[in-house]
This record gives sequence, structure tokens and C-alpha cells, in this order.
Amino acid sequence: MKATRTLKIRFLALLFSFVLGAMQLIALPVSAADEVMPVRAYAVYAVHGGEILASKNAGELIPPASTAKIMSGLLFCEAFLGKGDDSLNNEKLQRKITVTSEMLRGVSGRKLGLAAGDVLTLEALLYAAIGGGFNDATYVLACTVSGSVSAFTDKMNSRAASLGADSTHFANPTGLDDASAVTTVNDLVKIALAASEFRAFMKISSFYTYKVSFGDGSSVTLENRNKLHFPNADSNRWYSKNALGMSVGMTDAGGNCAVTLVDHGGAEFICIVMGEPEEDSAYEKLAELSAWAGNNYELATLRRAGERLTSLPVSLSDTYTEVDIVLGEDVTLTVPRGAALDGTYTYELRLDTDSLKASFEKGKTVGRLEVIKDGRVVASAPAVTAMGVEANGFLSMMDAMREFFTSPLFFIILGVIALGAAVFFLVIRRRGRGHSRRRSSYRRRYY
Repeated sequence: MKATRTLKIRFLALLFSFVLGAMQLIALPVSAADEVMPVRAYAVYAVHGGEILASKNAGELIPPASTAKIMSGLLFCEAFLGKGDDSLNNEKLQRKITVTSEMLRGVSGRKLGLAAGDVLTLEALLYAAIGGGFNDATYVLACTVSGSVSAFTDKMNSRAASLGADSTHFANPTGLDDASAVTTVNDLVKIALAASEFRAFMKISSFYTYKVSFGDGSSVTLENRNKLHFPNADSNRWYSKNALGMSVGMTDAGGNCAVTLVDHGGAEFICIVMGEPEEDSAYEKLAELSAWAGNNYELATLRRAGERLTSLPVSLSDTYTEVDIVLGEDVTLTVPRGAALDGTYTYELRLDTDSLKASFEKGKTVGRLEVIKDGRVVASAPAVTAMGVEANGFLSMMDAMREFFTSPLFFIILGVIALGAAVFFLVIRRRGRGHSRRRSSYRRRYY
């Protein structure tokens, strides 16, 4: 009995210290976050503003583990979908894929149990690979996109380079340990940001359950590997309604790695934890980072849509001589809660033109308003026309004629005509000389 009481006291003390530590983290400023976050590497990135708010060892080379599937998923979405496409009710994703033995060659680790001859839709394979984290489904999709796993891996590395993830090298589509496979927290931010632009990726990576149907009529129900999106996991211990999706996983070399996009009242943050020794500790640190971001930052509207920026002269209209240019959407930015924003940011209007020709519609984009902090563009919004303007028909015709007669095409046509005329007269002249020589010869011969 006494031993049981002692255990209860110890448990309560441990729980109290955890809660206290979490409260300290929430209250601390960015510069002090490292002091209470004993993680190998992490980062909190503000999507609206493009700024890393807190980080530790963000440039350290670490094996990617299943975070590699974020890049794989990005390439899958780029191959099969548009950025605005959802995963459900999309005809593109109802394409049937027949699994072959070549597609499964060399696959290991977490597997759904696919076999040669299985027939699945692209959609089902995406759910299994991105949300379920199954390596065999990832291999099948990699071969579907690039013809082979090695060719797809090359594509992953090329895409990473194009995103500026210069320290990253992938050895396979799944993130299984390999001596050459490395990434950094900084690089993962760039890759995760690119993947988050695809609605399908975010929807698939945050599913709860999904039924995979095979061609023979059998089926299996998948559960999301990521406990942030699985309400029944561990009695809701790690479930988060703020989490929008991404990837988790572990390997011996990489440890437990987790990436998630969270939304706190419209302010979105990419939170990354890498190299944690235990799965629960990775979720714990990820939850702390999410809470810290939501409690210390908020989404602020700096300028409102419809706000007048300037005006531009208009030609070819007999009604208007100028049109107002306004903001096409709100300018929003992630800022510290309660911070005074006056004087923090400067604004620069970059226009694509200094005048407009009718006709054009309301909302025509003519440039962007950029928000600048410390010499860096942190937000922007389109500058658009406040109204549409119809052109006068006669003025438009005269302008079209003027443009034609001053265009390079007109002078090319003139050059072709001149060259043709010169050739014509040269031919006529030569023919004339030939006739003269024949007449002279005839006279000498017969007279």
C-alpha cells in the first residue's frame, strides 16, 4: 500500500513538472525556446510571412526517415493532380494500376502486403503511401511516375535542388536508412511548404480511415499512421484538431521524425521535430511547438482588399481616362500577439505597366503590393483594376492599325516585298538583255 502511494506521488510530480515545462515554453519568447526544448533538431515556420520563428540545429544533417514521403507525395501530386484538386471524386485518380513484381522489387519495412496482380486506383495507392506510410504502395507509385524506383529517386533529388533544399539527398522514396540519405530541418521546411500547396496532399495525409478496394472485390480499411489525425489513438492523447496533415515515421538512424502543418485561427505553422529517440517524445515535442506557436503568434491583416493603391491612365476609351488600382485580397501576416505593427513594415507597389488599354475587365492584375521587413519581402498581394473599361471600336481599330504599321512584322513584310521586287526587276532586266542579244545576232545573220 505504501509503495502504491509512493508511485502515485511520483507520477503526480512528473505530470506537474511536464505541465509546468509546457507552460514555460508557451510563455517564453522565441529567443529562449531552445532552453526548454531538449530536442536534437526542430523548427517552427510561419507560413504567412515565410519566417522561421524558432529552431534548433536546423542545418544538421539527419537521415530523413519517413519525412522522405513528403517529397514522394509532392511528386505524386505533381504527376497526377493540380494544386486545387481534392483527392476524392477526381476522375484522374480513378485510373486503375496493376501491381507488378518489378514494382515491388527491393521493397522492405512497413508494407500493406501488395502482390503482383493486385489492381488498385491511384487514389487508393496515394492514401496507402502518403497517409498510411506503406512502402510497397510508395514503390508502386514511384514506378508508375518514373518507370523505376531509381529513376524516381533521381527525380526526388532534382526536385529538392529546385526547391533550394541543397543539403538533402534521398536514396529511396520511402526514407529507409541509407548511408547517403540525409536532410535538414531547414530543407524539410521548403519541401513541406511545396507539398502543402496541394489540397490533395493535405487531405490525404490527414485522413482518419480509408477503405482500399482491390480488383478481386476484397478490401482493407487503412488507419492514418499519424496519431495527430487519429482520434482513437492512445485515448486521444495526441489527437489535434489544429493539425492539417504531413508525415511521421522512424528509422534506427533517423530516430522519430515528425512534420505537421497546424492552423491556429488562420495562422498556419509548419512544425518539425527530428531525431527523437521515442515516438511519444516526438509527438510530445510537436504538440509543445504547436501550442507555443499558437499562444505567441497570430494572423494580422495589415491591408484590406479593395484599398486604393494608385491609378493608371487608360487609352482607347471615350468614357474613362484613368482607373483606380486596388488591393485584390487582404494582406495578412503572422505577427507576435499584441505587437505594435506601426513602423515595422514598409510597402512597395510593383506595377507591370504604366498605362492600360481598353478593353479590360474588373480585377485585372497589374502588379503586386509587397510587404518588406528588414529588407526581405514577407508578404504580398495582387494589385488589380477596380473596374472594367470597354474600348471605343473606332479608337481600337486605329490603334491596331498603328501598332501593325510600326511593328517588326510590318517591316519584315516590307523587306520581303522589296526583296521580291528587286528579284523581279533583275529577272526582267536579264530577260531584256537576252532578247537584245538575240535580235542583234539575227540582224547580223540575215541582213
